[in-house]
Amino acid sequence: MNSQMQYEEMRRLGLLGMLPLAIPAIAVWMSPWALPMGFALDLHQMALAYAGVVAAYLAGMGAGGALTTPGRNSERFVAGIAVVLVVWVAVWQGGLFRFTLGAAWRYALVIAALIYLWLRDQRAVVEGALPGWYGALRARLTFWACLCLLAIMSRLLLWGYY
Repeated sequence: MNSQMQYEEMRRLGLLGMLPLAIPAIAVWMSPWALPMGFALDLHQMALAYAGVVAAYLAGMGAGGALTTPGRNSERFVAGIAVVLVVWVAVWQGGLFRFTLGAAWRYALVIAALIYLWLRDQRAVVEGALPGWYGALRARLTFWACLCLLAIMSRLLLWGYY
């Protein structure tokens, strides 16, 4: 598969992958007027969990990419594991050892993880470990994912879910 075909397929899959974030972002802003608040709150939990899964996937992908390039592999693995643990705490609704985070803080952690992973992947593109088109695609997808998460987070803050 040539690079252009690979880019087009990844772009299409990436845009489809945005739906589980975009739909809840729209739904929480339509609630309680057009949608029941309970439904919107369920969608917000689903969006947070989905964003956590995406972050874990991206962290694992970076760890796999570290295997193909010489150098700081252990540093990349440890950073990837740290990101996954942070996101795990963020998406765990019940809290960890009686320590719970409010919804806004949980979203902030996932957004920070996505931005860190984007920066890591941009560095990998510069180093030649990932194709050039991947950096631009990741920038756009990360921007839209974070915007959707910020929209959900802002609505939750307006509802008093700190």
